[in-house]
Amino acid sequence: MAETRTRSLQLAALVGLAALTVKPFEPLEELLDLLLSPARVLAELGAPIVGAATRDVAAAEEDLRERETAELQSRVELFRDQVRYALPPRGELRRGRTFVPAEVVRRDRDHLDRVEVLLDTERGIEVGMPVVCGEAYVGRIQSLDPARPRRAVVALVTGAAFAVGAELEVEHGAPVPLVVGGTVVGDADRAGSFLLAASNPERPVEPGGRLVVRELWPELETHGDLARGFHLGVLERGGRGDLGARPLLDYGTGLFQLAVVAPDTVPTPPPRDPLELFADGRWLAARTLSVGDPSARREGFKLGAGRWNGVRPGAALAFGPRLVGRVARAGTLTADAVLLGDRGLTVPAVARIEGRARPHVLGRLVSLGRDPATGAVRFAWEAIVPAPGGEPERAQVFTGAGDPGVPHGLVVGDTLLPPGPGPHVLALEEPVDARRVGELWVRRLDDGDAGTAP
Repeated sequence: MAETRTRSLQLAALVGLAALTVKPFEPLEELLDLLLSPARVLAELGAPIVGAATRDVAAAEEDLRERETAELQSRVELFRDQVRYALPPRGELRRGRTFVPAEVVRRDRDHLDRVEVLLDTERGIEVGMPVVCGEAYVGRIQSLDPARPRRAVVALVTGAAFAVGAELEVEHGAPVPLVVGGTVVGDADRAGSFLLAASNPERPVEPGGRLVVRELWPELETHGDLARGFHLGVLERGGRGDLGARPLLDYGTGLFQLAVVAPDTVPTPPPRDPLELFADGRWLAARTLSVGDPSARREGFKLGAGRWNGVRPGAALAFGPRLVGRVARAGTLTADAVLLGDRGLTVPAVARIEGRARPHVLGRLVSLGRDPATGAVRFAWEAIVPAPGGEPERAQVFTGAGDPGVPHGLVVGDTLLPPGPGPHVLALEEPVDARRVGELWVRRLDDGDAGTAP
């Protein structure tokens, strides 16, 4: 009788564990995490002995270490180029203005028409000042946070309630004043395509001209002169016949490095250290407690750190300056991690194309899994802003900005970047199989800084 009862309990436990793999139940997972923690601690204590005997793990980690110096230098070059190209190249747009670099650090999924930025300095910055990227107009400062130095919220021109004065440049005759703000449907045959809405032109207009900012009511727009002349796009007709400007940027997923336009009385801030990311004390060394994932379709492992150590869902996993994965679930003492080859993992991305100085923003990439033949990780890329050139070009891909869990500028991999409108599939090559790494770094986050789900 006792034996039958024991077998029934074992069967019930197996059924329960199987159910968890289909539909996780957070309280039960936390309980199992605590109950199994002694065994995991013993496993971690024994890991150095196992790791010393595992030649492929040691070789993989050594290969990654040898690449660190070159990849750190690539990160420095990317950072400096992004800051430089966030400024307008033309003299007339620079005259009488100071540009304060602003890196996007968060996008709120409930408020997609605004972004939170980290300013190089808050000195002289005011609500209403325009925000740009290169020659493209992005929006204006909506608020400054006194409790958090150098933090500001930017309202984007895509917002339904946003309005900025503009003029349409025409081949013959005077420019046509109108208003730009919000969005209209773009190409009806392409999902998600939109234009910046253009409304109330003073006279009938035809598509083809360039739209630039020109505020006509300075008493309503106190910093309108600072925004004058920045581009909004080329006038088109949308899928429903509405007028709109074809965006110069990927406003939805591709805003990474911006600049606030201030009067020239505001001093130019000293440049930030491109390597400060790796010296902010928010990285934790952690061991992998298992290799691989029980499912053949997944790529992941158990991590020997959890919420107790500051690990949160969405946090980046890195080896030196290279991104290898993200945290999917964080228990009290351990966490479930997924690698780049795990289907559905997402990451904001930017590329440095060989022979081109200007970084190319890719937006958000979505993993389609690992190619079993080549070992490359395949990513879906919408290519809202297509790559330049007429032929595929070699490029190194880095993490973009705006996801609190994934720092800006980590190396993701190398790829051949196809030109033209998307969608495309990118095959990213990793020089070392991250599934063989036994120890890595995890980004520590506060509860309020949890990243976008991987």
